[in-house]
Amino acid sequence: MTTEDEVAGVTRLCSSLVSRAVSGQRDETSGDPSSAGGTPALTASGQVQDATPVDEEDLAEEQGLLARLVHLIRGPDVVTQLSLLTVVRDAFSQGGDLVRYTYPAVISSATRLLGPFADMKPDPEDERADWLRKVRQLCRFIQLTTSTLVERSSGSSDASELALQLFLMSAQAASMSPAFRDESALEEAAYEFIVQAFTVYEEHINESRAQYQSLMLVINALHSSRNFSAENYETLAAKCVQHGSRLLKRPDQTRLAYACAQLWWKTLPDSELIPPPAEPGQDEDMVERVHAERVGLEKRAIEQHNNGDKVLAHLQRSLKVADSCLDPVLSVRLFVELLNQSAVHYERRCLAVTPKYINDLIDLIRTSISNIEAFDTSAPEPTRAAATDAGVADVNALYDPEAHMNTYVLGYFHRTLDYIRSRKELAASG
Repeated sequence: MTTEDEVAGVTRLCSSLVSRAVSGQRDETSGDPSSAGGTPALTASGQVQDATPVDEEDLAEEQGLLARLVHLIRGPDVVTQLSLLTVVRDAFSQGGDLVRYTYPAVISSATRLLGPFADMKPDPEDERADWLRKVRQLCRFIQLTTSTLVERSSGSSDASELALQLFLMSAQAASMSPAFRDESALEEAAYEFIVQAFTVYEEHINESRAQYQSLMLVINALHSSRNFSAENYETLAAKCVQHGSRLLKRPDQTRLAYACAQLWWKTLPDSELIPPPAEPGQDEDMVERVHAERVGLEKRAIEQHNNGDKVLAHLQRSLKVADSCLDPVLSVRLFVELLNQSAVHYERRCLAVTPKYINDLIDLIRTSISNIEAFDTSAPEPTRAAATDAGVADVNALYDPEAHMNTYVLGYFHRTLDYIRSRKELAASG
């Protein structure tokens, strides 16, 4: 489908699917058997039979087939493609709260247009205003469509989590492209996308595990951004810290704290450091020089917010929360996870994470294991049995071969030490 008439014609042909789904929903809510569309079935005595309720799985499959129509749209250019997506979105909007099945395909297709729009950025300043207007129009389309998805499916936790992911996907697309750098309007659009994701989190996501996973997604999106100013970046990072400290479970608070440390020390991925192969007829030296210039620009963009003191502060907060856990085995596991994070920051040349800090953390883990051993040998049998009956983790499980999770913790610690030792030997030999 390449024109608005073709898209409108196909959506008109499929309108009965949307209408039938909506009428089926009305039938479930009103109990009127005649509202399901068509003539109600009659029994032999002439009485009206109860209408068959709409099966959720069948409805999801049907609406999924409708959503696939979006991927058949192929406009000749990105501006036309956006117009075609507007037509199909308006058609799907007739489905009421069933847009939770169809709108995600529209939003993801619109988000993919940010890449072609970035490639279209003109060099002359007089042409850039029109280009910027079109990009802002695309961002408004994404925001309005995703907000409608949230409003119409507020009763569905899955739809709310999906909307949050769509907002973050749009924010990543708007905050990573070099073409969007130094464009304040696009920085504000990316900022607004993440703010909307936080709004969805605060108003619609209540289950503790879903809250933890959603915050990790926000941190990942913010970590991959490259175009935020210092003020906007600090505001969003502080919001992540605030919500992370309010999570219900201590382990989740610990993991969010050391994840937030990643926000303040970012490095360019190794995959972007490798120069591309030269095309036939290209000068290899020229290709390498151009690539080196691009790497320099990207490194400055991704490392502009690095702050070793904030990294150390988040790691220390994570350590404090982990130490407050009543379960000693769980505390050891969190300590080992924190040791891994500290080693990563040290390898990335974060000067605030010193060898002394890592060695002190290793000593703390060894001391904690020794304390568990001492308690295990000194506590009488009835005490250990009572602790187990009360639902407290049995300290014997740390050394019980049949306790896979706790054996994993010890193995995790020893593998981490082996890795640190191997990196130290590699640095000494090289």
